[in-house]
Amino acid sequence: MPTTFLDLPRELRDEIYSYLLVSSSGVISLHWIPPSLKPSRSTSPKPTPPTAISSSSQPIARFRLCTNPPKPRHALSLKTMRYREERQYISLSLPRTCRQIYEETQALFWEQNTFYFSDRNAGVIKTMKMMGQTPSRLITSVVIQMNCASEFIRLVSKTLNVLASRARFGHFRSLELIWDNNEFGYLQELSGQIPMGKARLYDELLEGLRTGESGGRFGRVIRLLAAPRQVGQRSREANSCARDLHFAFGGSLFWGDELGWENWTQVIPVEN
Repeated sequence: MPTTFLDLPRELRDEIYSYLLVSSSGVISLHWIPPSLKPSRSTSPKPTPPTAISSSSQPIARFRLCTNPPKPRHALSLKTMRYREERQYISLSLPRTCRQIYEETQALFWEQNTFYFSDRNAGVIKTMKMMGQTPSRLITSVVIQMNCASEFIRLVSKTLNVLASRARFGHFRSLELIWDNNEFGYLQELSGQIPMGKARLYDELLEGLRTGESGGRFGRVIRLLAAPRQVGQRSREANSCARDLHFAFGGSLFWGDELGWENWTQVIPVEN
Protein backbone atom coordinates (compact mmCIF):
# COMPACT_ATOMS: atom_id res chain seq x y z
CA MET A 1 0.00 0.00 0.00
CA PRO A 2 1.49 3.41 -0.97
CA THR A 3 2.59 5.47 2.00
CA THR A 4 3.87 8.57 0.18
CA PHE A 5 2.98 10.44 -2.99
CA LEU A 6 5.99 9.05 -4.85
CA ASP A 7 4.88 5.51 -4.00
CA LEU A 8 1.81 5.96 -6.19
CA PRO A 9 1.95 4.43 -9.69
CA ARG A 10 3.41 6.79 -12.28
CA GLU A 11 0.12 6.82 -14.20
CA LEU A 12 -1.72 8.22 -11.17
CA ARG A 13 1.00 10.78 -10.54
CA ASP A 14 0.77 11.92 -14.16
CA GLU A 15 -2.98 12.45 -13.76
CA ILE A 16 -2.37 14.58 -10.69
CA TYR A 17 0.36 16.53 -12.45
CA SER A 18 -1.95 17.26 -15.37
CA TYR A 19 -4.74 18.43 -13.10
CA LEU A 20 -2.44 20.79 -11.21
CA LEU A 21 -0.21 22.09 -14.02
CA VAL A 22 -2.34 22.09 -17.18
CA SER A 23 -4.91 24.86 -17.57
CA SER A 24 -8.50 23.63 -17.74
CA SER A 25 -9.07 26.07 -20.62
CA GLY A 26 -5.85 25.13 -22.39
CA VAL A 27 -4.74 28.76 -22.04
CA ILE A 28 -2.52 30.62 -19.57
CA SER A 29 -2.71 34.39 -19.22
CA LEU A 30 0.22 35.93 -17.36
CA HIS A 31 -0.74 38.81 -15.08
CA TRP A 32 2.18 40.71 -13.63
CA ILE A 33 2.19 41.23 -9.87
CA PRO A 34 3.94 44.48 -8.86
CA PRO A 35 7.32 43.55 -7.38
CA SER A 36 7.73 43.21 -3.66
CA LEU A 37 10.95 44.25 -2.02
CA LYS A 38 13.09 41.65 -0.35
CA PRO A 39 15.69 43.18 1.96
CA SER A 40 19.16 41.73 1.58
CA ARG A 41 20.66 39.95 4.55
CA SER A 42 23.33 41.72 6.48
CA THR A 43 25.45 40.74 9.46
CA SER A 44 24.80 44.10 11.10
CA PRO A 45 21.46 45.42 9.88
CA LYS A 46 20.82 49.10 10.42
CA PRO A 47 17.37 50.27 11.46
CA THR A 48 15.53 52.34 8.88
CA PRO A 49 12.46 54.54 9.22
CA PRO A 50 9.16 52.79 8.38
CA THR A 51 8.70 54.88 5.23
CA ALA A 52 12.21 54.34 3.88
CA ILE A 53 13.31 51.59 1.47
CA SER A 54 16.77 50.15 1.75
CA SER A 55 18.94 50.79 -1.30
CA SER A 56 20.10 47.17 -1.16
CA SER A 57 16.59 45.79 -1.55
CA GLN A 58 16.05 43.56 -4.58
CA PRO A 59 12.78 43.76 -6.58
CA ILE A 60 11.13 40.42 -7.21
CA ALA A 61 8.96 40.11 -10.34
CA ARG A 62 6.18 37.54 -10.20
CA PHE A 63 3.22 36.52 -12.35
CA ARG A 64 -0.22 35.21 -11.56
CA LEU A 65 -1.05 32.32 -13.90
CA CYS A 66 -4.67 32.90 -14.86
CA THR A 67 -6.49 30.03 -16.57
CA ASN A 68 -9.54 32.11 -17.54
CA PRO A 69 -8.31 35.02 -19.65
CA PRO A 70 -10.86 37.64 -20.75
CA LYS A 71 -13.05 36.18 -23.47
CA PRO A 72 -12.67 37.98 -26.81
CA ARG A 73 -15.67 40.03 -27.83
CA HIS A 74 -18.07 38.26 -30.21
CA ALA A 75 -15.92 35.13 -29.97
CA LEU A 76 -16.93 31.92 -31.67
CA SER A 77 -16.19 28.55 -30.13
CA LEU A 78 -12.46 28.01 -30.56
CA LYS A 79 -10.71 24.69 -30.25
CA THR A 80 -7.67 26.38 -28.73
CA MET A 81 -9.60 28.46 -26.19
CA ARG A 82 -12.18 26.45 -24.25
CA TYR A 83 -13.41 28.81 -21.56
CA ARG A 84 -14.53 27.32 -18.28
CA GLU A 85 -15.21 28.64 -14.83
CA GLU A 86 -12.96 26.14 -13.06
CA ARG A 87 -9.67 26.82 -11.29
CA GLN A 88 -8.90 30.42 -12.15
CA TYR A 89 -5.21 30.16 -11.25
CA ILE A 90 -2.55 27.48 -11.17
CA SER A 91 0.70 27.34 -9.23
CA LEU A 92 4.18 26.09 -10.09
CA SER A 93 5.00 25.17 -6.50
CA LEU A 94 4.70 21.42 -7.09
CA PRO A 95 7.75 21.03 -9.40
CA ARG A 96 9.89 22.69 -6.73
CA THR A 97 8.99 20.05 -4.14
CA CYS A 98 11.82 17.65 -4.93
CA ARG A 99 14.12 16.65 -7.76
CA GLN A 100 12.11 13.60 -8.84
CA ILE A 101 8.86 15.56 -9.16
CA TYR A 102 10.71 18.32 -10.99
CA GLU A 103 12.09 15.83 -13.52
CA GLU A 104 8.67 14.23 -14.00
CA THR A 105 6.88 17.55 -14.56
CA GLN A 106 9.45 19.93 -16.06
CA ALA A 107 8.06 19.81 -19.61
CA LEU A 108 4.35 19.37 -18.83
CA PHE A 109 3.44 22.98 -17.99
CA TRP A 110 5.25 24.48 -20.97
CA GLU A 111 4.17 21.95 -23.61
CA GLN A 112 0.50 21.57 -22.66
CA ASN A 113 -0.43 25.23 -22.12
CA THR A 114 -0.87 28.02 -24.66
CA PHE A 115 0.18 31.47 -23.42
CA TYR A 116 -2.41 34.16 -24.12
CA PHE A 117 -1.56 37.86 -24.49
CA SER A 118 -3.80 40.88 -24.96
CA ASP A 119 -3.94 44.54 -23.99
CA ARG A 120 -5.32 43.41 -20.62
CA ASN A 121 -2.12 41.76 -19.46
CA ALA A 122 1.59 42.36 -19.90
CA GLY A 123 2.70 42.20 -23.53
CA VAL A 124 4.91 39.51 -25.03
CA ILE A 125 8.07 41.62 -25.01
CA LYS A 126 7.72 42.84 -21.43
CA THR A 127 6.66 39.44 -20.13
CA MET A 128 9.51 37.49 -21.69
CA LYS A 129 12.03 40.08 -20.58
CA MET A 130 10.83 39.79 -16.98
CA MET A 131 10.68 35.99 -17.18
CA GLY A 132 14.30 35.78 -18.29
CA GLN A 133 15.94 33.79 -21.08
CA THR A 134 15.67 30.30 -19.60
CA PRO A 135 11.94 30.07 -18.77
CA SER A 136 10.82 32.15 -21.77
CA ARG A 137 12.59 29.73 -24.11
CA LEU A 138 10.46 26.89 -22.73
CA ILE A 139 7.21 28.42 -24.05
CA THR A 140 5.93 26.40 -27.01
CA SER A 141 2.68 28.12 -28.03
CA VAL A 142 1.36 31.71 -27.94
CA VAL A 143 -1.99 33.32 -28.78
CA ILE A 144 -2.17 37.11 -29.18
CA GLN A 145 -5.47 39.00 -29.14
CA MET A 146 -4.81 41.75 -31.68
CA ASN A 147 -6.06 45.32 -31.67
CA CYS A 148 -5.60 48.25 -34.02
CA ALA A 149 -4.17 50.79 -31.59
CA SER A 150 -1.16 52.50 -33.13
CA GLU A 151 1.13 51.73 -30.18
CA PHE A 152 0.17 48.03 -30.43
CA ILE A 153 0.74 47.85 -34.19
CA ARG A 154 4.17 49.45 -33.88
CA LEU A 155 5.26 46.61 -31.59
CA VAL A 156 4.21 43.80 -33.95
CA SER A 157 7.56 43.53 -35.71
CA LYS A 158 9.56 43.57 -32.47
CA THR A 159 7.20 41.03 -30.89
CA LEU A 160 7.63 38.61 -33.79
CA ASN A 161 11.40 39.04 -33.66
CA VAL A 162 11.35 38.08 -29.97
CA LEU A 163 9.28 34.97 -30.73
CA ALA A 164 11.52 34.09 -33.68
CA SER A 165 14.47 34.19 -31.30
CA ARG A 166 12.66 31.81 -28.94
CA ALA A 167 12.02 29.50 -31.90
CA ARG A 168 15.69 29.48 -32.92
CA PHE A 169 17.15 29.03 -29.45
CA GLY A 170 14.24 27.54 -27.53
CA HIS A 171 11.11 25.42 -27.85
CA PHE A 172 8.65 27.93 -29.33
CA ARG A 173 6.65 26.33 -32.17
CA SER A 174 3.25 27.99 -32.68
CA LEU A 175 1.79 31.51 -32.90
CA GLU A 176 -1.87 32.42 -33.39
CA LEU A 177 -3.09 35.98 -33.98
CA ILE A 178 -6.78 36.68 -33.30
CA TRP A 179 -8.89 39.60 -34.48
CA ASP A 180 -12.42 39.84 -33.10
CA ASN A 181 -15.33 41.30 -35.10
CA ASN A 182 -14.83 44.87 -33.94
CA GLU A 183 -11.08 44.98 -34.50
CA PHE A 184 -11.32 43.28 -37.88
CA GLY A 185 -14.02 45.74 -38.93
CA TYR A 186 -11.78 48.63 -37.94
CA LEU A 187 -8.91 46.98 -39.81
CA GLN A 188 -11.04 46.95 -42.96
CA GLU A 189 -11.64 50.67 -42.52
CA LEU A 190 -7.90 51.25 -42.19
CA SER A 191 -7.21 49.28 -45.36
CA GLY A 192 -9.52 51.53 -47.39
CA GLN A 193 -8.59 54.87 -45.88
CA ILE A 194 -7.32 57.69 -48.05
CA PRO A 195 -5.75 59.81 -45.23
CA MET A 196 -2.08 58.95 -45.21
CA GLY A 197 -1.87 58.55 -41.43
CA LYS A 198 -4.34 55.66 -41.25
CA ALA A 199 -3.16 54.07 -44.50
CA ARG A 200 0.40 54.16 -43.18
CA LEU A 201 -0.75 52.39 -40.01
CA TYR A 202 -2.24 49.55 -42.07
CA ASP A 203 0.94 49.25 -44.14
CA GLU A 204 2.98 49.24 -40.94
CA LEU A 205 0.94 46.31 -39.63
CA LEU A 206 1.49 44.30 -42.82
CA GLU A 207 5.21 45.07 -42.77
CA GLY A 208 5.38 43.93 -39.16
CA LEU A 209 3.59 40.68 -40.01
CA ARG A 210 6.13 39.98 -42.74
CA THR A 211 8.74 39.79 -39.99
CA GLY A 212 6.89 36.74 -38.69
CA GLU A 213 6.66 35.22 -42.17
CA SER A 214 10.39 35.36 -42.83
CA GLY A 215 12.03 35.37 -39.44
CA GLY A 216 10.89 32.35 -37.49
CA ARG A 217 10.58 28.60 -37.77
CA PHE A 218 7.19 28.31 -36.13
CA GLY A 219 3.62 27.60 -37.17
CA ARG A 220 1.60 30.73 -37.99
CA VAL A 221 -2.18 31.05 -37.76
CA ILE A 222 -4.49 34.03 -38.18
CA ARG A 223 -8.02 33.63 -36.83
CA LEU A 224 -10.77 36.10 -37.69
CA LEU A 225 -13.69 35.70 -35.32
CA ALA A 226 -16.37 35.99 -37.99
CA ALA A 227 -17.56 33.38 -40.46
CA PRO A 228 -17.49 34.50 -44.13
CA ARG A 229 -21.29 34.71 -44.24
CA GLN A 230 -21.24 37.16 -41.30
CA VAL A 231 -19.32 39.92 -43.05
CA GLY A 232 -22.45 40.91 -44.99
CA GLN A 233 -22.29 43.35 -47.87
CA ARG A 234 -18.65 44.12 -47.16
CA SER A 235 -17.52 40.58 -47.96
CA ARG A 236 -15.35 41.77 -50.83
CA GLU A 237 -13.51 44.23 -48.58
CA ALA A 238 -13.28 41.63 -45.82
CA ASN A 239 -11.77 39.05 -48.15
CA SER A 240 -9.31 41.61 -49.50
CA CYS A 241 -8.20 42.52 -45.99
CA ALA A 242 -7.93 38.84 -44.98
CA ARG A 243 -5.84 38.16 -48.09
CA ASP A 244 -3.49 41.02 -47.19
CA LEU A 245 -3.03 39.63 -43.68
CA HIS A 246 -2.43 36.10 -44.93
CA PHE A 247 0.02 37.05 -47.67
CA ALA A 248 2.00 39.13 -45.16
CA PHE A 249 2.02 36.51 -42.38
CA GLY A 250 1.77 33.18 -44.21
CA GLY A 251 0.70 29.93 -42.58
CA SER A 252 -3.08 29.49 -42.27
CA LEU A 253 -6.02 31.86 -41.94
CA PHE A 254 -9.31 30.81 -40.37
CA TRP A 255 -12.72 32.46 -40.48
CA GLY A 256 -13.81 31.32 -37.04
CA ASP A 257 -13.19 27.58 -37.23
CA GLU A 258 -13.33 27.40 -41.05
CA LEU A 259 -10.06 27.32 -42.96
CA GLY A 260 -10.04 30.17 -45.46
CA TRP A 261 -6.43 30.42 -46.66
CA GLU A 262 -3.47 28.09 -46.39
CA ASN A 263 0.03 28.57 -47.79
CA TRP A 264 -1.07 31.51 -49.97
CA THR A 265 -3.98 29.57 -51.49
CA GLN A 266 -7.65 30.36 -50.84
CA VAL A 267 -9.51 27.33 -49.55
CA ILE A 268 -13.06 28.69 -49.27
CA PRO A 269 -14.32 31.70 -51.25
CA VAL A 270 -16.15 34.56 -49.58
CA GLU A 271 -19.52 35.38 -51.12
CA ASN A 272 -19.64 38.65 -53.03
